[in-house]
Formats: sequence, structure tokens, C-alpha cells
Amino acid sequence: DPRQAMQLAEKAHSSAQTEGYANGMNRSTTITGIAQYKIDRYDKARIYFDEAIKSSTESNDTATLCFSTYWKGNLELHIGEYSKALDLYQQVFSWATTTKDQYNLARAIDGKASIYEALNENEKATDYYEQALKIAQETQFKEWIPTVLFSRSEEHTSELQSRGLISYA
Repeated sequence: DPRQAMQLAEKAHSSAQTEGYANGMNRSTTITGIAQYKIDRYDKARIYFDEAIKSSTESNDTATLCFSTYWKGNLELHIGEYSKALDLYQQVFSWATTTKDQYNLARAIDGKASIYEALNENEKATDYYEQALKIAQETQFKEWIPTVLFSRSEEHTSELQSRGLISYA
């Protein structure tokens, strides 16, 4: 429930602020942005994502910088701003590659795949999905695999299955 997530994120932010824990404040700000996004408050979500991006940059919290930028990319993708979304996913890809952050690397690649799927560039989309899925399977990010597969079209899921990457659809 996004509204409950907002309440919990506000409590977490308050606790992190009391403790002077910048990374906790950054993450809770991102979670609030995600909750706003989930209830279609895109302008508010963008404000939270921008705040988290700024504060994560200032505190060298690369993991949350990637996470918030990824979610801002999702917002741009959702409203049809594909070029903006692609730029944001590329930033995440670059940061995640530099820091060897496999979780956010998989997210960035999956984000790119979603753009190409939206643009009906199916071969590119499937190739990117394959890359993201391989990273998820090779790391401890396995809990993310069902989410990736659930959000893909039947065509892409079937293609990944035919490539031997998944054994169910």
C-alpha cells in the first residue's frame, strides 16, 4: 500500500535525521517518491526523486543515487518521456558499472529494455531483458527475477524461455 509506505518512510526519515544518518534519509526520501509515483502523483514523486538524487550525490551514497535515478527514469518512461528515461537509465548504468553495483546495473538494463519494448523495438528489448536477467541470475538478486518476468510482454517472456534463460512463463 503506497500510503502506508509513505507513512513508514516518513518515520524512517525522521529517525535517520535524528541519528544523522544521511543514507537513511536519502533512501526514505526515495521510498516516499516511489509511493507518490504509485498513486499517480507524478509531480510530487519527481520532487522527492530530485531531492534524493541531490542529497545522495552530496553524501556519496551511490546505491541510493542509482536507486532514485532509476525510479525517476521509471516515472519518465511511464509518462512517455523515453529520451529522458533513457538518459536516466544510462546514468544509473554508468554509476553502477563504476561501483560494481550489480543490483542497480540489472535495474538500469531492465529500464532500457522497457523503453525499447515501449518503442516496439522488440529485438533490442529482448536482448536487454536477457542481459538484466543474466545479471539477476548470477547474483543474489534472484528475488527480482519474478518481477522482471511479470512485467514483460508474453512475446518477450517466450523469447527468453526459448533462449533457455527461464524454464517457466
